[in-house]
Amino acid sequence: MNSGVIGKIHGEFSDLESEIWTITDRDYELKRAVDVRDTYELSDSKTAYSGKVATEILKKESNAEISSQGISETAELDPVTKSSEFLAISDDFLLVENSQGTFGYDLIGKLTTAHIERARIQLEPFTDDKEIGEIWQLGFYGTGGRAEKGVVYGNQVLDDSEFGSVLDLSNKNQIGIDFPYQDKAIKMTASESGYVEVYQPSDYKTEDFVNFFLNEIAPYVVDSEF
Repeated sequence: MNSGVIGKIHGEFSDLESEIWTITDRDYELKRAVDVRDTYELSDSKTAYSGKVATEILKKESNAEISSQGISETAELDPVTKSSEFLAISDDFLLVENSQGTFGYDLIGKLTTAHIERARIQLEPFTDDKEIGEIWQLGFYGTGGRAEKGVVYGNQVLDDSEFGSVLDLSNKNQIGIDFPYQDKAIKMTASESGYVEVYQPSDYKTEDFVNFFLNEIAPYVVDSEF
């Protein structure tokens, strides 16, 4: 897993183990599951866990039926399952696949007696600290002009003769950047709303991503204001 929507862990995060349990909702028995598939021992006595979370929810399905009396419609509740990959870093962060997987914050929070909330990334200081990086994508808003928001792509977009000054003065809500990290060339994207993804190296393993995240992204992660 080399990407995810970031949640911040508040409170004590106990050891995470696989578990399946059931709740009752409107006379339906619905399952919840946390499946821990890999564990990584990190420095500073931290542990990372990766795996999948799944939850059954009730979805209303409408059906139409044709009879001699005409067309009738009925609505039934059916259980459907949502799932997401996750990456938990003990006491600090929980990443899930995308915004549809944030139900995993509640599931894993229940198992670990922790409170987990979606976080955001401070892109301005992150960008300022990557002076030798090449910015190839930039989402912006709050220009003060008629072009209220947008996304630009290219090479070193902040240096563009026409758009550079506008982008430099605008608020940033997403960024794509290449920069050297240890002995690797990193190509990644991040959003103010808390999503991060490493595209290259393509052979990056989960443990590599965890260490990169802790060193390069975590210092800029704060509680969400949304």
